[in-house]
Amino acid sequence: MDTWAADAAGSNLSPVFSTRLLGLTRHRLDLALSLGLVLLVGISRWAAFPASIWEQDEAYFGSAVRAWDVAVNHPHPPWFPLWIVTGKLLGGLKPSDPAFGLRIASAVLGTWVLFPLTALWSRVLRRPLAVAAAALFLSTPASWLFAGRAFSETPATALLVFSLACWLRRAATPAWMGVGSIAAGAAMLIRPQLAPVLLIPAAWLLWQQRRWRAPILVPILAAGAVAGAGLILASGGIRPLIDALSQHAEYHFGALPTAAHDLASSGLARALGHPLAALAWVAAALAGSWRSFSSPNARILVLGALLPGTILVLALANPAHARYAVPLLALSSGLVVVGARVVLGPATPAAIALAIAGWAAAVIPELGSYRTGISPPVAAVRAAFREAEARRAIIIADRTLVAFVDYVRASEQASTAVFWDHRIEDRSVPPPPASFAVAVFDRGHDRLYRSAQEQRTFSCGSPLLRTLSQDRFLEVTVANGVEVEGYTPGKPLILIGGEPGGAK
Repeated sequence: MDTWAADAAGSNLSPVFSTRLLGLTRHRLDLALSLGLVLLVGISRWAAFPASIWEQDEAYFGSAVRAWDVAVNHPHPPWFPLWIVTGKLLGGLKPSDPAFGLRIASAVLGTWVLFPLTALWSRVLRRPLAVAAAALFLSTPASWLFAGRAFSETPATALLVFSLACWLRRAATPAWMGVGSIAAGAAMLIRPQLAPVLLIPAAWLLWQQRRWRAPILVPILAAGAVAGAGLILASGGIRPLIDALSQHAEYHFGALPTAAHDLASSGLARALGHPLAALAWVAAALAGSWRSFSSPNARILVLGALLPGTILVLALANPAHARYAVPLLALSSGLVVVGARVVLGPATPAAIALAIAGWAAAVIPELGSYRTGISPPVAAVRAAFREAEARRAIIIADRTLVAFVDYVRASEQASTAVFWDHRIEDRSVPPPPASFAVAVFDRGHDRLYRSAQEQRTFSCGSPLLRTLSQDRFLEVTVANGVEVEGYTPGKPLILIGGEPGGAK
């Protein structure tokens, strides 16, 4: 038997919770090390809980928690129904921040994932190596710094690996099959994009375990039916969903041809902090896939989950987004450990420890500002509303900031009128006079303006956070007293219906 391969005892580790993660014969040592690891992961996630949201999708989710409206992307397709319900259930934790409950749920599940991920890889590897695979994943910058965000990837990944760990237990029972399917349904309702990653293993399981079709199939079908009915009811019919999906698909797939597909700018390289780390991860995962292919569980994970997930990211999403790599890192971390064993042999533990230490050295210095600093788009939009209220002015907002404008309105009940820059640019809406205009725009989106009385730029100074970002909303400017290019200074504001015209 291969020295890395799972044994009969280790392959039934509970994916819910265990105080004996390593499976050592010395029970007290195992207990101490297991609880110490849980504590370390929990502290790391608490230390990396950000002061605010950072990205557009987080803002859309937060606004949807406050008020569901698919016509304005609250939320955007595929609507993430269980994630929004989670945010509503936890909304009382911090009523002034509609995304706070989502971030707490993500951080909790981002800590708990230690147990199902160790259990999943214990179906392929010996328990100490399974723990090493989980620790490797949890130490990556994306896993670490995204755990406290309102994104759906972290919670969906936790439930994804939990469902697979339940399905792949050596001592399979109808109860564990059913629990795995409930978790699979929940994962798909939190992040519907993961459906193919779960449905292929589920189909294989239905073929293998014909006598247990009901506990495998019924929870998934029930989750889909409830979600579909709930979406239609919440949206006022199926037509608003079709319209929103059509509009989002046009925007999403229209932008894909411009996405970068090289390894250096990939989401994987961003998620790991450097292209060389991504190259090493891919090489080790490929070597591990080849070496472990004799294991049925490894084949299911590679062909049924990891490969479809990778194809989805490369073909149907923007592969340069770091957060899309989070489930792929979880589904490949054990293969990386096997690959390291193949290449490095006895030096594998030292190499894994060095990788973890390297990521810790990169992440830890950023944690102080991450925990206390408001992100540039949130800080800038808040400042724009404050300036406009103080001046009794109108905000001219960069249309790419629409999610953040909606989010600040939802969280702070801001009521200042907002004109969108593209409406002014195409002359659908006239600009306010410079003395009554406050502009807020992302880097490079200032072509509408020719002058300003004063301006302030809110920037992200962390190289690591910039690496993990989507290359936007990193320098957002608020300008007071702006004059719009192409309009005569001092020309009176045209009134529409007796009030300044503008879009909300």
